Amino acid sequence: MKKKGLITLFVVIGIVVVVAIVGVGYIATKGGIGGTFKGPEELKNLEESIEDCILNQAIKGIWLAGMQGGYITSPIPDSIETPFSTTPFGLKDGKNILLSKKIIEKEISNHVSQALPFCYQPIGTNYVLENEDPKVEVKIYDDYIKIISKMPIYAVSDSVNYKLNKEYNVDIPIRLGYIHDLSTQMIDRQIKEKEFVPISYLSQFDTEIIFDYHSDDIVYYMIHDEKSKVNNVTFNFLFACELVKDGK
Repeated sequence: MKKKGLITLFVVIGIVVVVAIVGVGYIATKGGIGGTFKGPEELKNLEESIEDCILNQAIKGIWLAGMQGGYITSPIPDSIETPFSTTPFGLKDGKNILLSKKIIEKEISNHVSQALPFCYQPIGTNYVLENEDPKVEVKIYDDYIKIISKMPIYAVSDSVNYKLNKEYNVDIPIRLGYIHDLSTQMIDRQIKEKEFVPISYLSQFDTEIIFDYHSDDIVYYMIHDEKSKVNNVTFNFLFACELVKDGK
């Protein structure tokens, strides 16, 4: 593997990634269960603002998880510092230690759950708002990520009480399941090849795979997937591999 010309490409992608995480909007499928809310317009608007907030927080969490090999929370164990993030190992001591899909689902779920109570603001002096603990379920599929969220909110006034109990369903078009499976294949090939994974192997997939060396013994990969975009910004997934030198 040669790294000539790769650093510039990494820097360009890195700039795009920073913009994506800081200012990402959304293009996704939204839906809800529970019927149309029958109540004051200001409470209906509250439901809509919560749904938009869930979507934006989910996308930010997913982008961060991609840059950190599936992790969102810190500290990140078994990792290196790259120009883009704290990048965890997918391969270390000859073993695949890439974060599993289920743990990544939990990372995203925790991120959205922690953000949900901050997704609404007081709406004047007519109502006192209280919420139950949020419940968030995340499922990673090959072609998209599904997020189901629920956080009942009680709106209490002098004359009447309302319960907002909508279940928010969001599908985000990020191929994280496919990318995770591809990462596992790359790690398996790295174990087999020890030092050098052939460019011909990396170029056979329908996504761009970029690599650079952190040191003589460590290489890190970025899967740059043009088929996983939000607001025309491409999703990236990073992980590092500890190389096995001949004779070890």
